[in-house]
Amino acid sequence: MHLQDFKTVGRNTHAQNEDATLNHGSFVHVTVVAENEAALRSVVYSDPILVDLTPPVISVIKDGGDEEDVDFQQSDVITLHWNVTDDESEVDFCEVALGLSPGSGEVHQFTQQPSLYSATFDLSGHLTHGDTVYSTLRCHNYAGMTSHVTSDGVTIVTQPPNSDHAIVETMSETQSYFPSSAFHQSTDDVIHLSWEGFFDVTGIRNYQCRVTGPGLTDFPWIDVGLNGQTHATLSGLHLHGYNRYDVHVRAVNHGGMVSDDVTSDIYVEIERPLVMGNRFRSWWPQQGVMVFDWTGVFLSNSSLVYEVSMGTKAAGTDVMQWRETEKTEMRLDGVDSNKEHHVVITAVNQAGLCTTGSFVLSYPGSG
Repeated sequence: MHLQDFKTVGRNTHAQNEDATLNHGSFVHVTVVAENEAALRSVVYSDPILVDLTPPVISVIKDGGDEEDVDFQQSDVITLHWNVTDDESEVDFCEVALGLSPGSGEVHQFTQQPSLYSATFDLSGHLTHGDTVYSTLRCHNYAGMTSHVTSDGVTIVTQPPNSDHAIVETMSETQSYFPSSAFHQSTDDVIHLSWEGFFDVTGIRNYQCRVTGPGLTDFPWIDVGLNGQTHATLSGLHLHGYNRYDVHVRAVNHGGMVSDDVTSDIYVEIERPLVMGNRFRSWWPQQGVMVFDWTGVFLSNSSLVYEVSMGTKAAGTDVMQWRETEKTEMRLDGVDSNKEHHVVITAVNQAGLCTTGSFVLSYPGSG
């Protein structure tokens, strides 16, 4: 293919043609003819010149080592690896800039690297916890073409997560109609827990929890929340009744650094209140006024709440229904002393377990 006829350039030792149409990957051959005053000529042929119209191809760029891309690290030494090729004119050199946003260079301006495959920068004293460093790579081939690409960044992690505002709560499974009170449960083989308030600007990778208490001195830390959950269930436990256990939770960031643990306690009570029916007392201080006392009737290892109903027949509630109290004495006015009264008292402990006692009251001398 003919690109240009011979053109005189006088005594110049250089020439150029800006109108030629070149095809990528083709070879250009240049012929120079020199002629003196005696019309004698010499002809010189150049080596073939490869036409390269494309920049280098950067196929891979990775923060960190050459095995896999790193998104988080504790070190202030930034390492970059890449793969660049140019099948036509080959890669001449590469430059790298570092910044805190993609494509920027405020941390380190573009500098030519001695290697065509990697670069390392020691930024000690220039980075803080939570900084994300983006590396921008710019490679040039021998044809003067340039390509560039920016890494997805690596975040510097130098501090553990903060737990100053974190809280941990235990959640009990209901074993009866009545809910358990805070920090109490009636199951001895499982603990449900939730947490919130752990914070790390670099993000939380997962959480860890453990239980300590009687019989659990060697209980290990267990990884939980691997997919962002802030709750967990610990099952297969062997908790001892009437004992207090501590539930510990801590956060782990992407650098593997661990926060201080936050603790909540749980009291295990697995038995219902006992009934001592012969201790129930009642009296009529005056006509139409009834007082009854059940102090000591119900025995429990935790404080009790009572639900009291009264009727004029067994299991009836025509006088009073489901009145809740923490006291063990009750006074009722306007009670018909000519009728027999049936009292039903349900004692509920802090774990939500309950026991019911039934008692019959009548006015002395009635009937």
